[in-house]
Amino acid sequence: MIFDGIVGLGRVRPLINGYLPWRPGAGYGVQGHKRNMHRKKRVSLSPAKIFVVPSTLGTGIASIREKSRITGLSLGKIKAMSNKVLWAVIVLAIITAVGGPRAQETGKKVISTPAAPNAIGPYSQAIRAGKTLYLAGQIAIDPKTNQVLSNGTIEEQTRRVLDNLTAVLVADGLTMDHIVSTTVFLKDLSEFEKMNAVYATYFKNEPPARATVEVARLPRDVKVEISAIAVAP
Repeated sequence: MIFDGIVGLGRVRPLINGYLPWRPGAGYGVQGHKRNMHRKKRVSLSPAKIFVVPSTLGTGIASIREKSRITGLSLGKIKAMSNKVLWAVIVLAIITAVGGPRAQETGKKVISTPAAPNAIGPYSQAIRAGKTLYLAGQIAIDPKTNQVLSNGTIEEQTRRVLDNLTAVLVADGLTMDHIVSTTVFLKDLSEFEKMNAVYATYFKNEPPARATVEVARLPRDVKVEISAIAVAP
């Protein structure tokens, strides 16, 4: 049996001793064929009459044969090499699809330090997830006395808040330069300029993204609260 790239209706058909098996009503993509002829018909194998009907499979076989002719490798070796490459691509795709998400699933770690005020509710000072550190909002509480600077000015409270955030960052080996985003909550937006003047002294180089909003009331009736997100290098 001679196996050649004769394409019929999207399928490759075998040639038996130079003859193409024929059945009534079948249409093959080779010039000179007519329907409802005898079971077998002699088929000319001239290059012009092969692969008349475009086919991905037929084109692939022709490509393999051309590579075989140019490189001098047998069809078997070329197919074996192609299979190895195909399996390597499949394995790599599976590893990327399955291993990628798992590599990011590092769980979460609670970050806590006595250098910052203790949490006054069911929350943590900060949570580390992968390389990202999420810092809870800090208000003007002195960690040494655990007392609120209720009579402090907006400048004093802002400084105390940012010092508290710094302490939490240090507990995880980070600095204010690792902060990528902050959210500032102000009780009175008219004090924004005063808050901002102190804030700017803590972020001199490449300040993080920021959102500032005015709220009706803050915990312990403080004037300002700031939360942040930091990313480790």
